[in-house]
Amino acid sequence: MPNLNRFAAPAVYASAAFTMLAALAWVAVSVLDFGEWSRNAKMSAACGFIATALLAGAAKHRYGRIILVGLIFSWFGDLFLSYSGTFLQGLVSFLLGHVAYSIAFATQTIRPKQSAIAAAAMALPAAAIVAWLYPNLDEMRIPVLAYTAVISVMFILSAGLVGRPGGNLACIGALAFWMSDLFVARGAFVIQDDYNRYIGSPLYFGGQVLIALSIAYVAVPESEVGPADE
Repeated sequence: MPNLNRFAAPAVYASAAFTMLAALAWVAVSVLDFGEWSRNAKMSAACGFIATALLAGAAKHRYGRIILVGLIFSWFGDLFLSYSGTFLQGLVSFLLGHVAYSIAFATQTIRPKQSAIAAAAMALPAAAIVAWLYPNLDEMRIPVLAYTAVISVMFILSAGLVGRPGGNLACIGALAFWMSDLFVARGAFVIQDDYNRYIGSPLYFGGQVLIALSIAYVAVPESEVGPADE
């Protein structure tokens, strides 16, 4: 981790591991219907990816701070989705999180050709997903269409970072997040079953952890490096 000293790196990995263990615990207690313990496990995992970002140096540079904002919006999204009747609030929170990630990715040097390829590759799957969900969306059509557009732009921008410092982590994390939302949408608008959590939860929390970890690898401008970091 080039942006961290050798003593900080173990703490970052420990926090990332905690996040994934808490996510798996959430899946288990949700399937077993342990009530409030399900929300506690989910929010513990959400706290884990924020802790991972902070330990990775989020407060030290612009990219990290913007990613941290996105993670905090995601935390609120997780909280809203853990209650019934607050799906729209959760969707808006996650949408704002994706806007923050998009801004963070745009602060790095994006390779336009890679983003263009990603946009072309994303067009057909995104259209197919909208067609799949559209008949069941009713009054949620505009929010879901807006969300689909924003998360797709977020992934497209992350693809432009592949090969850059931290870019591979950011892109894989963004793709995992994008894929996890298929299972959120499936559960909300198509069919509710345990497979949505079995598959969607590891993808979601794994994606968030990877995006958080990218903070420790991105190229930090010299103007943002303080004396303690040199």
